[in-house]
Amino acid sequence: GILHGHEIQDEQLMSGIPALASATGITRLCMSFNSITDLSAIPFATDALADHQSLQTLELCGNTIHLPGFSTILDVVSRRNKTLRVLEVAVNPIFDRVECSDPEFQSVIIHLPACRFLRFLGLGSTKMADNMASELLLALRQNGSLAILTLCNNKLSDAVMSTLVQLKAVNKTLRRISLRDNNITEHGAKIAMASETVMKGMQ
Repeated sequence: GILHGHEIQDEQLMSGIPALASATGITRLCMSFNSITDLSAIPFATDALADHQSLQTLELCGNTIHLPGFSTILDVVSRRNKTLRVLEVAVNPIFDRVECSDPEFQSVIIHLPACRFLRFLGLGSTKMADNMASELLLALRQNGSLAILTLCNNKLSDAVMSTLVQLKAVNKTLRRISLRDNNITEHGAKIAMASETVMKGMQ
């Protein structure tokens, strides 16, 4: 299902949820660069994604999905959906004006370790700051499936590097983390260089 850049509005997605839920042969659904917000992303997650039997890749880049929508998607992926392997939500304002104490953010932290089938999570250009990234990385210590995590083009600095070292020390499945186009300096690179396992997975 390639619906990339089709100017899909919330109303259109909501009207298509029953058809998407019953489309059992679909393995990839690309709805990037449309006009999808939490208004339709949440019911899509709960009513179509939750019990889907074949979907392996979901791409929602370049929409207007905020934290409630992402939190709901991750909740569904962690507790109900057993087929999704790739979740790409880059270029969404997910973490814009978010505090780590927000209930939806804490829900993400709770559900992330339980995403037992997810292999790729794309969170580039989501306005993520250091404190949020650190909590996410710490949560991933308990995740035994994710292999690739992209955090490029956010607001990250050297402050996340020590947490990354902690994560790589215990998580043996996470092979690659992309931190390109952040504010990582030479000092942050040296922290990573001190850990051979971190350097192998850095990008």
